[in-house]
Amino acid sequence: VEHDFLGLVKDLDGSPYRPVSPLQDALGRPSGAVCAPPHSGLPALWIGAKRNRFFIHPFPGKTYRGVAPLSAACVASGGFFSLLESEAAEGGSGTVAQVSSPATVEGLGEAGSFDLRQSIPCARLTIKKKPSWMATQGSEGLLGVAVSDMVVELNDVPAGPGMEEDPLSEDWSIIREAPVKSPEPPAMPRVHSRYELWIETSKELSKLGRYHFSFDNEEAVLSMSWVTLPGFPLSLAVGTGVNTGEDLTCRGRLMLFTIKDKEPGILPPVYQRSLRSPVTVVGQSGSNFIHAEGFKLYVEKWENSSFNKLALFDGSLCMTSMSNIKNFMLFGDLRKGVDFCQWKEEPSTGTRTIRRLSRSPPSMNMTVLACEFVIHQKSLGLVALDHKGNVHLYQYTPHSDGREGDQILRSCATFAMGVPCRSALRLQTDPGVQSLLMASGTGEIFCCRPIDDQAYRTITTLLGMLFTRLPFRCGLNPRAYRSDASRGTLLAPRKNIEDAVLLKSFAFLSQPLQNSIAEKMRLPLPALMRATVPYGSNVLG
Repeated sequence: VEHDFLGLVKDLDGSPYRPVSPLQDALGRPSGAVCAPPHSGLPALWIGAKRNRFFIHPFPGKTYRGVAPLSAACVASGGFFSLLESEAAEGGSGTVAQVSSPATVEGLGEAGSFDLRQSIPCARLTIKKKPSWMATQGSEGLLGVAVSDMVVELNDVPAGPGMEEDPLSEDWSIIREAPVKSPEPPAMPRVHSRYELWIETSKELSKLGRYHFSFDNEEAVLSMSWVTLPGFPLSLAVGTGVNTGEDLTCRGRLMLFTIKDKEPGILPPVYQRSLRSPVTVVGQSGSNFIHAEGFKLYVEKWENSSFNKLALFDGSLCMTSMSNIKNFMLFGDLRKGVDFCQWKEEPSTGTRTIRRLSRSPPSMNMTVLACEFVIHQKSLGLVALDHKGNVHLYQYTPHSDGREGDQILRSCATFAMGVPCRSALRLQTDPGVQSLLMASGTGEIFCCRPIDDQAYRTITTLLGMLFTRLPFRCGLNPRAYRSDASRGTLLAPRKNIEDAVLLKSFAFLSQPLQNSIAEKMRLPLPALMRATVPYGSNVLG
């Protein structure tokens, strides 16, 4: 097959980045260049578009020498050709060529498309419903997606389960009828979301929706997570809620789904339980199952064909998120920030408890959408993402002076991302370093990555000089713009987070300006580049 290359550019010796190939848009106009920069951490493919604007694509491999867009019959109109160095059989180095296209994305099928012009080039699969929640299980290649579509409310269809099939039909405390109800139908029928659950394997992504389950009327999916519990195969835990107004009881359900030994079609839950409260958090800690009903968190274990409660923890208002590492847990609340807790089990006495070690300042009302941990060697950071688009970094310091760090978490930094993020993923990027990927509601991906003190001081000094020497739009200071916009608190946050997006601009400045900044910092330019490029060019920088 004859391949139509857009062109290759010879590597430039001594430059921090290796330009490889120009990019063109659909009309054949130049739209940027493709670069494969050398850096530490995860390998990446950099795609540049417009002036000094770079997009990053995580890419498997070790040392890429070149990448070029590709248009040929074998890959239709959306692939790319890459050259990478690898170890030969005799122990030397060799060169390997490979073609990446939609055909190499296993299970995508003909319905998917691979788009190199996206901010993060990716393979996409179009579905006809709105995705609301997603949970993945990487080792088994499983994907669970909660989708919804808008339907018109029907007066003769009750919200949630009917009285005949409701397990809590005899519970007198549940209010099912509004005290005041109009006998006439509304002039304009109300439109609400109708949720459905899809489960599929990564090898059959093109058939997403074969295994499906439809929820009750007005029942919304509030939480999802894959769990491995004794007595169950690998299952997808789903928490739901039914809220039809302030006069009625907000109900919920807890369900477990599995596709093991199941035929495609309607997928009934292998376990379900009706509750008097919405299930806002589901998860797992060791062999124990964790779920939250409003402000109450329960730790349960499957014994004798039922879930037995082991421990109970009372939160503040309503739990929105959870993360755990070893026997430590971090809970996010709808209004009262985060709680840092410890799970303790005494085999000798048989007691099991959840003890709160510390919490965020109670004087600061904060709505937490997601919470996670970041790790650098032996240091543990607690991260909370609020509804205003801020990242709050805390630290737990036992046996402190009592004002901050012990019973009240020490506020290390607050950083404005610009848009809210409601999901976070912790992954290891370097030995002893676990970073945090955050997905925003506008389709952007952010990263919070810990670095050592010496590199941080160098980067902070460099960015301070860039702010004073470079022009910015409307004269705005990027550091001031990315400061926390919420009202001040008694415990002012430290400024321990810097922006690697601005750090990347230093590599593309003119050499006289680079030399001037290096002289002010009293560092040779090559040493300054070696200190900053790994953090400015890393895919998780």
